[in-house]
Amino acid sequence: MNIRSLAHEIGWNAVESLGVQAGTRPSYMHQIAGGHRQPSPELCRRLVALEPRLSLQALRPDVYGPLTQQEA
Repeated sequence: MNIRSLAHEIGWNAVESLGVQAGTRPSYMHQIAGGHRQPSPELCRRLVALEPRLSLQALRPDVYGPLTQQEA
Protein backbone atom coordinates (compact mmCIF):
# COMPACT_ATOMS: atom_id res chain seq x y z
CA MET A 1 0.00 0.00 0.00
CA ASN A 2 1.21 3.52 -0.74
CA ILE A 3 0.58 6.82 1.07
CA ARG A 4 -2.35 7.86 -1.12
CA SER A 5 -4.18 4.56 -0.57
CA LEU A 6 -3.50 4.73 3.14
CA ALA A 7 -4.91 8.26 3.29
CA HIS A 8 -8.13 7.07 1.66
CA GLU A 9 -8.36 4.30 4.22
CA ILE A 10 -7.46 6.09 7.46
CA GLY A 11 -7.78 9.80 6.59
CA TRP A 12 -5.29 12.61 6.04
CA ASN A 13 -5.02 13.59 9.69
CA ALA A 14 -3.80 10.11 10.58
CA VAL A 15 -1.35 10.11 7.65
CA GLU A 16 -0.01 13.50 8.70
CA SER A 17 0.45 12.21 12.25
CA LEU A 18 2.25 9.16 10.89
CA GLY A 19 4.62 11.45 9.00
CA VAL A 20 5.37 13.46 12.13
CA GLN A 21 6.06 10.23 14.05
CA ALA A 22 8.42 9.18 11.24
CA GLY A 23 10.24 12.51 11.44
CA THR A 24 8.86 14.44 8.48
CA ARG A 25 6.39 17.28 7.87
CA PRO A 26 2.72 16.79 7.03
CA SER A 27 3.20 18.79 3.84
CA TYR A 28 5.91 16.37 2.72
CA MET A 29 3.50 13.46 3.18
CA HIS A 30 1.08 15.25 0.82
CA GLN A 31 3.88 15.70 -1.73
CA ILE A 32 4.73 12.00 -1.52
CA ALA A 33 1.07 11.00 -1.92
CA GLY A 34 0.69 13.28 -4.94
CA GLY A 35 3.76 11.84 -6.64
CA HIS A 36 5.67 15.13 -6.46
CA ARG A 37 8.37 13.76 -4.15
CA GLN A 38 9.77 10.35 -3.31
CA PRO A 39 10.54 9.41 0.28
CA SER A 40 14.11 8.46 1.06
CA PRO A 41 14.76 4.78 1.67
CA GLU A 42 15.30 5.60 5.34
CA LEU A 43 11.94 7.37 5.58
CA CYS A 44 10.28 4.43 3.82
CA ARG A 45 11.65 2.05 6.44
CA ARG A 46 10.47 4.29 9.29
CA LEU A 47 6.99 4.60 7.76
CA VAL A 48 6.63 0.85 7.21
CA ALA A 49 7.83 0.18 10.77
CA LEU A 50 5.11 2.51 12.08
CA GLU A 51 2.36 1.40 9.68
CA PRO A 52 2.57 -2.21 8.47
CA ARG A 53 -0.11 -1.67 5.80
CA LEU A 54 2.48 0.31 3.86
CA SER A 55 5.07 -1.60 1.86
CA LEU A 56 8.58 -0.68 0.85
CA GLN A 57 7.87 -1.84 -2.71
CA ALA A 58 4.79 0.38 -3.03
CA LEU A 59 6.60 3.41 -1.61
CA ARG A 60 9.80 3.06 -3.67
CA PRO A 61 9.65 0.36 -6.37
CA ASP A 62 12.80 1.83 -7.93
CA VAL A 63 14.75 0.96 -4.77
CA TYR A 64 12.95 -2.05 -3.31
CA GLY A 65 11.64 -3.67 -6.51
CA PRO A 66 8.14 -3.83 -7.97
CA LEU A 67 5.17 -5.32 -6.14
CA THR A 68 4.65 -9.02 -6.68
CA GLN A 69 1.29 -10.43 -7.79
CA GLN A 70 0.47 -11.35 -4.18
CA GLU A 71 1.29 -7.84 -2.89
CA ALA A 72 -0.69 -6.03 -5.60
